[in-house]
Amino acid sequence: MSQSPSQSENLAVDIRDLWFSYNGMPVLQNVNLSILTGQKVCMVGPNGGGKTTLVKLILGLLHPTRGQVQVLGGHPTVERKRIGYAPQHAAFDPKFPVSVTDVVLMGRIGQASVLGPYRRGDRLAAGKALEAVGMADLARRAFSDLSGGQKQRVLIARALASGPELLLLDEPTANLDIGVEADFHQLLEQLSEKLTLVMVSHDVGFVSQLVDKVVCVHGSVAVHPTAELTGELMRDLYGHDVMLVRHDHNCQDHSGDPEPYRE
Repeated sequence: MSQSPSQSENLAVDIRDLWFSYNGMPVLQNVNLSILTGQKVCMVGPNGGGKTTLVKLILGLLHPTRGQVQVLGGHPTVERKRIGYAPQHAAFDPKFPVSVTDVVLMGRIGQASVLGPYRRGDRLAAGKALEAVGMADLARRAFSDLSGGQKQRVLIARALASGPELLLLDEPTANLDIGVEADFHQLLEQLSEKLTLVMVSHDVGFVSQLVDKVVCVHGSVAVHPTAELTGELMRDLYGHDVMLVRHDHNCQDHSGDPEPYRE
């Protein structure tokens, strides 16, 4: 179905009739996905189901076998400067002496029109990004000295340093202790007020309180409003039972066991 100009202008991600294959083996088939500007979306699915491939297609790092991908109204490779991306793991040698600020400044690479040293505006943007994730007081700390949760915040700051309109987060809660998840949830809520947020996560109970809809990726794509999440739907997707657990302070019964997620 074609979309009116006003609808198209309001789309952060517009994927139509997309197919993608690796060496002739189909990974994604007949994918149609629209993400509105300002929406909060979570991608879920089993390992090997195509989530990472779909993210790379949105980033313009891969190109569809057929079909089209538009991001922020243009081709992903053209609009890449308007996209922020935080990976699950930091690809840094732990022995390499890189500071928190150095990591965040990497998000400014490609933003300037000429190559050369970071400018004052780059450092101001890096400082503002660190403040946004609550890490400004650790700006000079060695990145390798941080905890998993702190590193995750710094990687998000690096993505924010470019001033993106679309933020992609790959498993943002994977390295977090349960004790810091509440603070991290608050951070994601604050970020989602200012930009379009797309997360890849297995922690459906955590993100279900934050997102507008869930994109189930398993060779193809099915989109569900958060209210439709059920244990049966997750079992069909993952091939086994999945416990959906709320991450709040009122989710325990008298026995102390977590209460299954319910809408």
